[in-house]
Amino acid sequence: MSVPLFIKVQDTLINIAHVEAVSVEDESLCMATGADAHEFEFEGAQQAAQALQRVQAHLAAKNLLIGEVQ
Repeated sequence: MSVPLFIKVQDTLINIAHVEAVSVEDESLCMATGADAHEFEFEGAQQAAQALQRVQAHLAAKNLLIGEVQ
C-alpha cells in the first residue's frame, strides 16, 4: 500500500504522484497533474524560478507532506 505524497503550493495541495510537468512562464509557476493544470502567480520571474527549484527538490525527495511553496 502506498501513501499519497502531497506538496502544498500557495494553499493548494497537489498529489505529487500525478505531477506530469512543472515549468515557469513569465511570473507564473505552472504544474500539470493529469487532466488538471495549476498556475501560481509570483511577484517576479526570479521568485517563480526559485519556487520551481523548491518544487523540483521536494519532488525528487518524495517527502510525505512538505512545507508550503510561497
